[in-house]
Amino acid sequence: MCAEPSPVFNFVLGNVSFAIEKRDAEVMPGLDAEIVTIDYEISRTVSGAGICIR
Repeated sequence: MCAEPSPVFNFVLGNVSFAIEKRDAEVMPGLDAEIVTIDYEISRTVSGAGICIR
């Protein structure tokens, strides 16, 4: 079994869904950085847990 790295990762934990995105950026000439963005959404109608890997 093999996994391929992805810059986007989505998962659900209970009624909270998370979207995590990773990207490279040049913050200054010659200075690279990795930016990680985490978005979340709380649903009042969903219950349970699961993981979705894309």
